[in-house]
Amino acid sequence: MTTALPQTVTGYLTAHETRDADRALPLLTPDATVADDGHTYHGPAEIRAWLEGAASEYT
Repeated sequence: MTTALPQTVTGYLTAHETRDADRALPLLTPDATVADDGHTYHGPAEIRAWLEGAASEYT
């Protein structure tokens, strides 16, 4: 049995895979938090920097 992910989640994952911060950020709430590799990023500005920087270093 498989469960479909919500459209917001699949949209974010697609945007993240293509390194498209402009497409990913509107899918998050203004107070969103991302934790990755021992760091925590709060809000759109920090998350954008993460998406365009460290998050883009890995495939």
